[in-house]
Amino acid sequence: IFVSILLLIVTKLLYLAEGNRSSARWLHFGPLTFQTSDFARFSIIVYLAGYLDKKRDQIRDFVNGFLPPLVITGLVMALIIIQPDFSTAAILGMIVLAMLFMGGAKLAHLIAAGSVSVAILVPVLLTAQYRLERIKSFLSADSSLHGLHYQLQQSLFSLGNGGISGVGLGESVGKNLFLPTPHTDFILSIIGEEFGFVGTFFVITMFLALFQRSVHISKHCTDVFGILLGMGLSIKIMIYAFVNSAVVTGLVPTTGLPIPLVSYGGSGLVTNLLSVGILLNISMAKRSVRPAKTARILFG
Repeated sequence: IFVSILLLIVTKLLYLAEGNRSSARWLHFGPLTFQTSDFARFSIIVYLAGYLDKKRDQIRDFVNGFLPPLVITGLVMALIIIQPDFSTAAILGMIVLAMLFMGGAKLAHLIAAGSVSVAILVPVLLTAQYRLERIKSFLSADSSLHGLHYQLQQSLFSLGNGGISGVGLGESVGKNLFLPTPHTDFILSIIGEEFGFVGTFFVITMFLALFQRSVHISKHCTDVFGILLGMGLSIKIMIYAFVNSAVVTGLVPTTGLPIPLVSYGGSGLVTNLLSVGILLNISMAKRSVRPAKTARILFG
């Protein structure tokens, strides 16, 4: 976790030292690059699972149990926000609150932490002009904001063009310079165009099957660490999958979150494959540890 924090700091400092005012999200090692927020998100989940395992008898104590992971998470979220990458930070906060809930934290503490987070994040969200314009364009049908709707409009055109069965593999029109980032954030729109509603439904169903299997794996794990780690990783994958699906269909404002295991991307793909590999490891291993005394583990 400390390495991930260091990498986030180094990434921002390097961009500032170069006079680069663009998003400081990537760290370069010669021909290799990786997104430091991907590593930080993965590290937070592993750290929190280990922390909740060790501190499960103290997690209901605010100062000695609940507060330390909040401080670490808040620091990581702040470093990600200043990259800037607000959506990743917000998703990370949701994952952490879900894991704390499963780890037995008091509901009152969770509500208080969630309220404070919203009170901080909403003003931060509104301070950036481009984020404010995305929200305005999402909420308004004003023709003057028509240009801001371009990416979403092209996404919906692609989905509509696909119909029920699609236009066929490789026959998408949208990906030919009409739809921006068709290989990353909006790849689901191209799947919908080429394979239609049937193909899109299949992809979403596979994510649901992955989540169901992850819950099954976690439920039958005898290790509190394994339970929380498995659920944290599966929740991460599911949140990203369904937020991305909501973006490409216009249910939420446009944001740059990829769909796991489908969107193009090196570091994102590596961390998602690591997540699936760990889930497989939890499934294979039958570790026995001291009986869990956690106040609330969802699986009994």
